[in-house]
Amino acid sequence: MLRAAAASPDPCIIIEARRLYARTGLVTLGGDVEPLGGASLRHSGRDVGVITWGSVAPEVDAAAETLQSEGVSVAVLDLHWLCPLDDRAIDDLVLSTGGRILIVHEANRTGGFGAEVAARVSERHFDNLDSPVRRLATPDVRIPAAPALQRALTPNAASISTAIRSIARASRAATA
Repeated sequence: MLRAAAASPDPCIIIEARRLYARTGLVTLGGDVEPLGGASLRHSGRDVGVITWGSVAPEVDAAAETLQSEGVSVAVLDLHWLCPLDDRAIDDLVLSTGGRILIVHEANRTGGFGAEVAARVSERHFDNLDSPVRRLATPDVRIPAAPALQRALTPNAASISTAIRSIARASRAATA
């Protein structure tokens, strides 16, 4: 994303998640520059679709892997870019999961970008939704400075798994 922003002739803002600084991985120097915009499907699934971005994306991955072993098939869409928003990828996710959508982000629930994503999904896919779009976010409280307290407030693999199970159970109960 940094390469794409640097190569763009237009102004770009990259907001880095400080919580991700400790993560390690391979860095390819001189690799291809991805285009601006575009989401990434991190996991394919059919039972529940999760839309996420930023520092909670690895937590969503962990939840999806745990739930796969329980027989719940979870699709995970990482938005990467919030502007431009990849509406086509979101549309594909909604349609492929029967309209069972959870939006997970680390910002406060009220006023967070997840509300915009939920509004778009509801406006574009009202007739395709199996249940209301749900959001899992940080509660509407002041964020403490201590990292341990921040981790206690933000969505984690356990709270994400619980929310996904709830959506999957409600869907199964409605079809039974």
